[in-house]
Amino acid sequence: MRPVEVTPELREFLHRPENRTFLEFHEYWQRKGAGKGLPARADIDPVDIPHLLANVFLIDVVGGSPQRFHFRLVGTRITELEGEMTNKYLDEFVPGAAGTAMGRHYEDTAAGRIYVRRETLHWREREHVTYEVLLLPLSSDGQTVDKLFGFARYHAG
Repeated sequence: MRPVEVTPELREFLHRPENRTFLEFHEYWQRKGAGKGLPARADIDPVDIPHLLANVFLIDVVGGSPQRFHFRLVGTRITELEGEMTNKYLDEFVPGAAGTAMGRHYEDTAAGRIYVRRETLHWREREHVTYEVLLLPLSSDGQTVDKLFGFARYHAG
């Protein structure tokens, strides 16, 4: 895999004062991969980031055509707002996800392109919620992306 691409927009986003939790999440991921390419799931220790855990999620990248994304772990804040996703595939939770900005975000991250996605969730019986998501690649061998490590922040509508 080629080196991870960080867009100028992501750099700018991470260094805004209101986004310090995203910067902390990104810097933690960078430290865990220092000197070896991409960090592995085994490098991530929840004890290191307890204040971020409610907004963190972990996804298995399942090879094939098309690639699939399996939610392995989902933080409590995410579950409160979006429902239980643990042990579901993205395309089960969001039918047709492959053709959306969300699906492209997962695919791009698995290919080493990282950026923040901002989207609005609309529900019939509730106020809408805008959220931002940063996905970061993880790799058991330092090269092949086999997991995604995500952080989500929500803003009430």
